Amino acid sequence: MGGYGSGRRYDGKAVVSSHLCIDVAELKKAGVLMPGAQFDIVFANDFGAITGETDDSAVWFCYAIKQGGDYKDELYRVPLSFTDTQFNGERAWFLCPYNQCGTRVKKLYIAHRLGCRHCLNLSHQSKNESHMDRMARKADGIRAKLGWQLGILYPEGGRPKGMHLHTYQRLVQRYRKLRNIAILAIADEFSVLQRLRNTATFDQ
Repeated sequence: MGGYGSGRRYDGKAVVSSHLCIDVAELKKAGVLMPGAQFDIVFANDFGAITGETDDSAVWFCYAIKQGGDYKDELYRVPLSFTDTQFNGERAWFLCPYNQCGTRVKKLYIAHRLGCRHCLNLSHQSKNESHMDRMARKADGIRAKLGWQLGILYPEGGRPKGMHLHTYQRLVQRYRKLRNIAILAIADEFSVLQRLRNTATFDQ
C-alpha cells in the first residue's frame, strides 16, 4: 500500500503511478533489445504478463486487456531509437505508437491503449497534488529513509542501525516539520478537523 495520497486522480487526470509501465531502460539493461530476443514482462498483480519480441528496429508487445467480461488481445509495434551518451554509450528510446505519435520517450503506459503519458492524458502526481499531499509525500520519503512504516499518522520509529546520530536527528527534525505542516493542511482542508488546529501541540 502506498503512502498518503497514493492512487488519486487530480484535475480529472489519472496519474502515471496508477498505470502499469514499460521502461525501455530496464529492457536494455536486461539485454532484450537485440534483434530476435523474446521475453516476458511479469507484473506483481493480477494483470498477467506482456510478451515481447524485438526485430531489427522495433519491439512487438502483446498482452490481453479486459473489456466487459471478455479479454481482448492487443498487439503493438513500438519503434526503437538510439542516441549516443557522453562516454561512448548508447541510450535507448521508445517511439510512442499511439496514433502514430512518434514522440521519443523512456516509458510507455498501459491504459485503454499503449502510449506515452501525454497521449494517454496522464499526469505526474507531484504536479497536481495539493499542498497537504506534497508535504505528506515528503514526510513519507523521510520515513522510508528511516525504515519507518509509511504514513504520517503512524508513530515514529527508532534510529536505524548504522545511522549516525546527527544524521538521524536532522532527518527527524525535518520529518516533524513536514508532518506538522501536513496535519495543519489537513485541518484546513477538512472542516471537521478545524477545531483541532487551535488545540493541537507539536514537537519542534
